[in-house]
Amino acid sequence: MLICFIIVQIDGEEFGLKPMYCPGHCIIFKHETRSYRELPLRIADFGVLHRNEASGALSGLTRVRRFQQDDAHIFCRESQIKEEVKSVLEFINYVYGIFGFNYELE
Repeated sequence: MLICFIIVQIDGEEFGLKPMYCPGHCIIFKHETRSYRELPLRIADFGVLHRNEASGALSGLTRVRRFQQDDAHIFCRESQIKEEVKSVLEFINYVYGIFGFNYELE
C-alpha cells in the first residue's frame, strides 16, 4: 500500500505531508475486497503529527509544531455498533484505571 507524501519547505526545513488517519484508515479498509464476516475491523495508529505554526505563535502545549496523537476507527455492521461501543468504553475504563484517571460521560 502506498501512502502519498507531499514535500514542502517551511522556514528553510523540508517537511513531508501525509493524509490524516481517517482517510488513511479508509484506504486500508478498501485496499482489498472484504466480507461482512471480517467485521468488526479495528484499526489504530499512534503517530507524530506536524503543524505549520508561526514561530511567534508557539506557546507551551497549546501551540506546537509537533505532537503525538493516537487515533482509531472501527468498521462494523450496524448490528455490531452497540457491542463495539461497549467494548471501547470497557477498554477506556481499563486503561484509565491503570493510571488512576477519572472521567465522566454525558
